[in-house]
Amino acid sequence: MRYSYQTHLAKVETISRAYGSNAALINDEVKKYEVFSSALGVSLATLSLVWAAYQFAWPNTGFQGKTIWDWLQLLIIPFVLALLAYFSTK
Repeated sequence: MRYSYQTHLAKVETISRAYGSNAALINDEVKKYEVFSSALGVSLATLSLVWAAYQFAWPNTGFQGKTIWDWLQLLIIPFVLALLAYFSTK
């Protein structure tokens, strides 16, 4: 099933009828869940791709010969930028 804005509005309307004035809080929780589940799905897909590239020695992927330190050097800058963005908005 494809998730659309109309589907989201229908969920919000159902929640509003069920919870009344607390619907905004419930809607925020639904949004948090959707963001978390999307991030989890993308992360699992990426990890699966990297694992498969190592396991089956796919040529021209650039994954062969990489160590954990190489991955840490690659990922440290986005991680620090994400932390800076998170703490600057608080």
